[in-house]
Amino acid sequence: MATAINHVSSHTTEIQREEEEHLPRATSAPQQEVGNQQTTTDHEMKAKKLHELMEDDIQFIDEAYDNLRKYKAEVVKQQERAKEMLKYQEISKVEKVVMRLKTEIPSKVKVRYSEPTDRDAKKKEILPNREKNKHLAGVHSFYKKDLFKNNVIFKEFKESFNLLDSQHKQCLLCFALFPKDATIKKRIVMYWWIGEGFIPSDVNAKAETESVLNQLILRNFIHPVYDKCPFKKKAHSCKLQPLAHAAVTMLAESENFIDFDDKGDPIREHTRSLRSCLVPRKDNKLENEESNGKNNSNSQTTSSYKPMAHVVFNLNEAFLRLKREWFTEMKHVSILYLGGWDSTSKKHIEVEEPKDLEGLANIKYVKFLSLQGISGITEIPESISKLWNLNVLDLRACHSLEVIPRGIGSLHNLTHLDLSECYLLSSMPKGLGALTNLVVLKGFEVQDSTDKLHSCTLDDLSAMKNLSKLSIHTEIVDFPRRSELSVLKKFKQLRILTIEWGGNLLRNPDPSTASNVPKPEGIARKLPTGKKADENVSHPTGFLPKLEKLDLKCYPRRSAATWLKPDNLPKLSELYIRGGELRDLGQFEFGTDPEPWNNVETLRLKYLTEMEMDWTEFRELFPKVECLEKVKCPKLTMFPCNAHGVWKDKS
Repeated sequence: MATAINHVSSHTTEIQREEEEHLPRATSAPQQEVGNQQTTTDHEMKAKKLHELMEDDIQFIDEAYDNLRKYKAEVVKQQERAKEMLKYQEISKVEKVVMRLKTEIPSKVKVRYSEPTDRDAKKKEILPNREKNKHLAGVHSFYKKDLFKNNVIFKEFKESFNLLDSQHKQCLLCFALFPKDATIKKRIVMYWWIGEGFIPSDVNAKAETESVLNQLILRNFIHPVYDKCPFKKKAHSCKLQPLAHAAVTMLAESENFIDFDDKGDPIREHTRSLRSCLVPRKDNKLENEESNGKNNSNSQTTSSYKPMAHVVFNLNEAFLRLKREWFTEMKHVSILYLGGWDSTSKKHIEVEEPKDLEGLANIKYVKFLSLQGISGITEIPESISKLWNLNVLDLRACHSLEVIPRGIGSLHNLTHLDLSECYLLSSMPKGLGALTNLVVLKGFEVQDSTDKLHSCTLDDLSAMKNLSKLSIHTEIVDFPRRSELSVLKKFKQLRILTIEWGGNLLRNPDPSTASNVPKPEGIARKLPTGKKADENVSHPTGFLPKLEKLDLKCYPRRSAATWLKPDNLPKLSELYIRGGELRDLGQFEFGTDPEPWNNVETLRLKYLTEMEMDWTEFRELFPKVECLEKVKCPKLTMFPCNAHGVWKDKS
C-alpha cells in the first residue's frame, strides 16, 4: 500500500511539472513571477489534500480487511465444528454453537424497517415471495430452551418488552397466536385489537393501529412487509422474525395470554388464558369422546372448549361443525374469528350446517365477528340482529352469500362492515341505512332497483356522517349520476372511495386484444346489455373535496366524466384505474392546455388497452407523481418503467 501511495505522489508531482511547463514564461515582469509562484503553491496544497484523503481510505480498507479476516476465520472454524458434530448427530451442541455466534452480533446495531431502502426494494423485485424466507425453513424452535432463556438476546428482548406500556404489551402478545414466519394483514390486526378493546372502534381506529405498529416496528419487535406493491410507501402486512416469535411466545405464555403446547403452538383447550384456537387435532381423537364420551361421530366439533373463553380464533381448521349448544357455552366471547386469515393460503373453509349459525344470537357480548372466506353460507341468520355490541362484521369473500338480514339495522354500534367479494349479493337490505356509526363500508351494491321500499339505496346512507372508506359495486354504466354525486358529496369525512363496475364492459372489443386483457381480481359480472353511458351528463362541481384515494375498476367510459377532473378532487394523492375503456384523462382537450393533476403522487394504471399517451404528455398531466405502476397498457409509450412496470421519481 506504501507503494500505491508513492505511485500516487509521484504521479501528482508529474502533473504539477507538466502544468508548470505549460505556464507562460515571464522573466521581465515580477508580477507574473509572483502569480506563477501562487499557482504552484495552490497545486501543491491540492495534491497534499488528495494524498491525505487517499491515505485515510487505504487505512480504513486495511482495518476493515483485518476484521473481515478474523470473522471469516472464526466462522470457518465453527462451521468445521458443526460438520463434525452433525456426523455424530449432536444437534444440541450445534444449536449452542449457533446461539453463541448469534450472541456475538452486537445487539445494539439495529436494522431500521420503518422505510424500505432502495436496496431492499431491488431485492423484493428480484426475489419471489415464496422464496424470501426459504433459508429460515431449517431454523430450530428456541421455545422454552434453557439456552435461549438465559441468552442475552432474550434478556434484552424481555427488558425492552417491560418498558412498553400496557396497551403496547397486549398488542404485541397477539402476534404469538400466529405461526412462525406468518405474514399478518394490518386489517386483521386492527379488527382484533378493536374486539379486545385495545384501540377505539371509531374514525381513529386506523390511525391508532398505525401508531401502535410503528412503535413496535421502531423497537424491532415486529417487521413490516412490503411485498404486495414494491412502490408503496406503507406496508399492509407485518410479521415476527423467528427469534422474536420465540420470545413473544414465551412472554405470552408467562403472561397467561395464550396457552401453548410443548412446541410453542397454540392449543385447542385453554386452561390459564381466556383465548382458544381452532386447530386440527394431531391425535385424531374424537372431541366428544374426550369431553363427555357421548358422540361416536368421526367429525370434529368445537364443543370441548371451556365456557369462559374471551377469544376464539380459527387458526387452521378447515371443517367447522358448530353446534348451537356450543354458541351457548361461548356466550361471553368478545372475538369470534371463524374465517380464514392467511391471504397467501388457498385453504378451503366450510361450515357443515350453516343453519346452526342461528346460535349466534347467544354471543351477545361479541365485538368482532368474522366469517371471512367460509363456503356454504347462503344467508346470514336474522338472529345476528341481536348482537348489539358488535363493532366489526367481516363477511369478506363469502362467495355463496346471497342474503343479508333486514334486521342488520339494529346493530347500532357497528363501525366496520365488509361485504366485498360477495358476488351473489344482488341488493342491500333497507336497514343498512340505520348504521349511522359506520366508518368503513365495503362491498355496497348499487342497483337500478324498482323495489326501493325494501332495498337500500345510496341515498339511504346519507346519515353516515363518519364514513371515511366506501367501496361500491354497480352494474349501472353511467354511475355515478347527478343524484348519486349529490349523495356522495354529503360524506364529509370520506377519504377512500372504490367504485367497481361490471366485468365485461368492452362494447366493441377488438378480437385480437379483448381476450388477452385480464379482468381485475374479483370481478365476474357482466353489465346488462342495452345500457349506455351518458357522456353529456352535467355533474356538480366540488365533488368530494377531502378524498385522498380513488380506485376505479373497469371504468366504462372512453373519456373521463366531469366529476373525474382535478378541480373536483383537490386533495387526491392516490389514483388507481384498472380495466375498462378509458383512454382520456384530459390529454385530448384540444384548444386548451390539459388541466394537470397537481396533487396525485401515486398512480396505478393497469389493463388499459385504449389509453394513449407518451411520457412527455404524462409528465405534463401528472407533474407531481412520485410512484407509477403501468401494467399491460400498450399505448402508453416511452415510459421509463422497470421490468415490473414500476417507476419511481429518484429525486
